[in-house]
Amino acid sequence: MARAGLACGGLAFIIACFMSLSGDWSGLFSREAASHMLALVTSFFPPEFAPAFLRKTAYATLETLAISWMGTLLAVMAGLFCALPAAGLWGAVSKGIARMLLNALRAIPELVWPACW
Repeated sequence: MARAGLACGGLAFIIACFMSLSGDWSGLFSREAASHMLALVTSFFPPEFAPAFLRKTAYATLETLAISWMGTLLAVMAGLFCALPAAGLWGAVSKGIARMLLNALRAIPELVWPACW
């Protein structure tokens, strides 16, 4: 029973959100909109196999993987830089400072970090 009430409340919230928006909703379901959506979907077929495009895509893929690998490596190094003093390996003062830093970093949600940079 509680799940049904929660589902009804969620549905009512979504409907209220859509009703609060202003705009012409009939344009979303018009024949013109359907033809634009069909043109978008059909533009994906047949796939592009030109050598220049594949070369460009392969380069971009490798670049993305390299950036990801470097980001992971930097995160590991930063983690070790913070974890070793926090474990008390470099004395009590560095342990306290490192733990305060780690607590401060933990207080910021993961989704907020990209906005900080």
